[in-house]
Amino acid sequence: MGLFVVLLVFYNMLIPPSENGVLLLITPASTSIPTQFIQQQTAQPTQYPPGVFAVGMRIVVTGTGGDGLRIRSAPGQQSEILALAQEGSLWNIIDGPQLLDGYVWWHIDQLDGSLSGWAVQDYMDVQYIDQ
Repeated sequence: MGLFVVLLVFYNMLIPPSENGVLLLITPASTSIPTQFIQQQTAQPTQYPPGVFAVGMRIVVTGTGGDGLRIRSAPGQQSEILALAQEGSLWNIIDGPQLLDGYVWWHIDQLDGSLSGWAVQDYMDVQYIDQ
């Protein structure tokens, strides 16, 4: 709620110096919102928007053109390549993100837990699980 404040200072020569003072007048501002600014919103199912990643999410490897996604020992293009994740394979995000070499890196783990490593987000999509 906003306030509209008016400050009046009296320095009238007709008022004796001992009676000079300050009058503070406070008037509440209008709090109504014009109806043209109110929009109806419908409830949507709770899901992450496309492109949003977080620890605990399942991802699918995509957009590699069949070359696969390099899984590295640490974030960064100079880190050792441990394996190639095949297009369409599913992984869990277990840590991250890390920003390095102009990329967003996530620590991912194969669903069976047999391999984990760091990979670039550019070749991942969120895999929503129907419950």
